[in-house]
Amino acid sequence: MRLKITLRGAAWAPVLGGVDLPTTQIFLGDKELTSKQKEALQNKFDKKIIEFEYVLSDTAPDGRFVSTREWKTAALWDAIVDKIKFPQARTPQKIASGIDRPGTYPVEVEVNGYSYKAKLVIKQKSGDKSEPVMKKGAHPNKVVFKSKANANTLPQEHQADLKDLLAIMQKPASYTWSGEKGSSKGWSLDFDKHEVKEHAGRGWKAYIDISKGTKTLWRLYFQYGYDYKSGAMMVQANQVFKEH
Repeated sequence: MRLKITLRGAAWAPVLGGVDLPTTQIFLGDKELTSKQKEALQNKFDKKIIEFEYVLSDTAPDGRFVSTREWKTAALWDAIVDKIKFPQARTPQKIASGIDRPGTYPVEVEVNGYSYKAKLVIKQKSGDKSEPVMKKGAHPNKVVFKSKANANTLPQEHQADLKDLLAIMQKPASYTWSGEKGSSKGWSLDFDKHEVKEHAGRGWKAYIDISKGTKTLWRLYFQYGYDYKSGAMMVQANQVFKEH
């Protein structure tokens, strides 16, 4: 976790875009604060904006943090303590946090009947070029499918096979993250009865005419790529082709 604190004045408010956000609450107990502890919370925390920086490799493709430990445990308070120079830090009795992804969150520290409120802004580090972390066995959130392939060249007897193939290609479960390097881009493709393989110089091809068993002739050439921002597998069918 990379943390910096920005002190601002009248612009503070625990709302983003007109929507109330879940407040992270840190309970320090009923023990009275020392004068220096009160001064730290009043001058460096209360009604201030605290900015956290993260990199995309801290997150999964769905935008959530891979690990929420530093956002939902005493580690969050420890980071705040370090920045505001809170003297003689004490361990929180309880932390209630809904932080699970980048965004803007109100945070409230309660101690001995007093409440101190700030705002946490979690934003991507400038210049970050990392990518979200994929877990083996994960599927894309959705498939965005486009086709410029002319199916009119395919005999009528195989149109049902093509319809079956296209339906399978549009299912997220057909794409599984393996993490392997190479032309597969880390993804394993499974189109059920339709064999799929790479064709050197032409991208990828899937076998269309499963009704002919192993004696298939017709192929669908396509290309694919994963969009980390949307979590979508982008698939484009390019050509229906008969092999000899």
